[in-house]
Amino acid sequence: VVHDRMPDDVTGYQVLTIERQGSSLLLKCVLTVAEDRMEQPVMLHTGYHGALILGTEALEAHGLAGRLDTLGVEVLTDAQGNELRNLRTRIPEFQLGEATFHDVPASTMDARSNFPMSVLGNEITRRFNWLLDLEQDVLYLRPNRNFDAPWPAHE
Repeated sequence: VVHDRMPDDVTGYQVLTIERQGSSLLLKCVLTVAEDRMEQPVMLHTGYHGALILGTEALEAHGLAGRLDTLGVEVLTDAQGNELRNLRTRIPEFQLGEATFHDVPASTMDARSNFPMSVLGNEITRRFNWLLDLEQDVLYLRPNRNFDAPWPAHE
């Protein structure tokens, strides 16, 4: 639902800053692997059904290749017909604002994909009520009834 103004009462919502990169909206999150806490921007992407994609930039910057347990492989084909092998894995801890999730299903992009950005998908976004104030570049976020839902078995 789109409105021309924000609601008067935003009680119970936490406020996060939105960063823009081109036409993409980015939020800062924190990944924890072993004892390492890593700040990582994630792009809001309502077209991705999963929880999280770690782009090639995050994998390289944080040295995550080989540090995450592999749960399986997804084979995708790019526009040129090249096969890309994305690993299905889990992030031990993922934090978005004040919300923390454990064992978050994630895909890691094949280095050949040239897909640098990490993506926040619908499996996480559906767990919140969202108010986007794009004039102020602010997101108001509040957990909803889906917040504690289990991760899908196929993830």
